[in-house]
Amino acid sequence: MSEEEFESNKRSIIGNLLERPKPMMTESDRLWDQIYSELYAFDTAPQDADHIKLLTKADMVNFFMDYIHPTSPSRAKLAVHLEASGVSTKDAKLPSANGTTPVFIEDVRSFKANLDAGAIPPRDLKEYEDWEGKR
Repeated sequence: MSEEEFESNKRSIIGNLLERPKPMMTESDRLWDQIYSELYAFDTAPQDADHIKLLTKADMVNFFMDYIHPTSPSRAKLAVHLEASGVSTKDAKLPSANGTTPVFIEDVRSFKANLDAGAIPPRDLKEYEDWEGKR
């Protein structure tokens, strides 16, 4: 990639970062993403643009050669292997009921989680409990 092509790509990225969102919904989604993720970094685009302005093609090539190139001594890989530790729904014991005797369910969330076709609620059901009402 030539130096001019690199600078052109850099200007394009900076332009995209600093461009005002066309529909208001796009800006709203971006702000709500920051709130939902609890980062509250509402000015990341201008900061990123300032950092990109300082980059040179040599900086990018050096970064690639140091951290990404397969023959680099400082190259590192991260592999994450997840292993389930929960009880299988097939192994879980549900309260037995004969259809005529009621079964008291103490923990609704765990009961629903152990059902075969039951959906797990996205939020804890206790968030919806409001015993005193709104004033």
